[in-house]
Amino acid sequence: IAHVAMLVSPVPHDSGMLLREATSRIAMPIKSHMPFWTFCRLTELQSGLRSAVDLAFGAACLHSAFRHKRRYRTMRRAVVEGDVHAIAVKRWVDEVIVGLNFCPFAKPAAEAARIRVVTSTANTPDGILEDLMLEASRLPPGDVVGEPPLGQATTTLLSCPNVVDWTDFYTFQSFYEQQLGRGYWLDDQGFFIVAFHPQFGDQDSDELQEGDIIELGSEPGESPTHAKILDLRAGFGETGQVLAKVQILDGDECFIALPSQVDATERIVLRAPRPALHLLRRSDLDQAEDPDVRARNVETLAKLGTTKIESLIQCCG
Repeated sequence: IAHVAMLVSPVPHDSGMLLREATSRIAMPIKSHMPFWTFCRLTELQSGLRSAVDLAFGAACLHSAFRHKRRYRTMRRAVVEGDVHAIAVKRWVDEVIVGLNFCPFAKPAAEAARIRVVTSTANTPDGILEDLMLEASRLPPGDVVGEPPLGQATTTLLSCPNVVDWTDFYTFQSFYEQQLGRGYWLDDQGFFIVAFHPQFGDQDSDELQEGDIIELGSEPGESPTHAKILDLRAGFGETGQVLAKVQILDGDECFIALPSQVDATERIVLRAPRPALHLLRRSDLDQAEDPDVRARNVETLAKLGTTKIESLIQCCG
């Protein structure tokens, strides 16, 4: 059974909401992934975080995720600086993200020693959550605008190589979506979290087909709703998104918005040499703006090719 987040309507339309891949609640298989935000797409996030759709979606994520956060102890766990994993992630930032200008905001941050790269020694998801909270406490407040002292980190990349199950992208992504609320887990402290993985976006065998049974999003405390896909291309919403017709099990037919395919650019940009979680301050995201970043990244990928860039990532360690 595939898991999807639901946006439904009795007829093919989008209820007046602007459905963008980074901000919409849309149908999504659990073993496929739509990249939400990353530090090379900050312009989309800047506007998205201010929209009513994001606020509603973030609130739903937080309602579920925050219940789990309160369980975790705040005891200090060991994180390592300068080990082989942190070095690999740091080299990836320098040579791929900054070197290929995938993120124009990363270069000045790196030059000002604002990027902290560490490795979590935790081997369980709960341990990673503790380390994330600890790392967030080391950074300047996430919702405070202002220039921190020279040399103080304002963002952290936490390499997570020791959770054995996370060698599988979908297991890692499930943790990101469910435990981290798709990045909103520390929103109450002014932070957003982005996930990177060596196999990010691999989904060739997980395309939805007519007849598949999918799990639709549910409200907290309620059982999920399941539906059968009747038609993958039943129509289009007002903003042009593809709609599928589904039959709610023991219920009526309705239409849901389907995700677009993860394109090659998004897949490459969100690949790193290790599973990693990136802590970003909301105040920094609000100030970031570069409307041409995506077009440049597409051009870079076309010039170098996927194989070349993947080779660069692998050479980072």
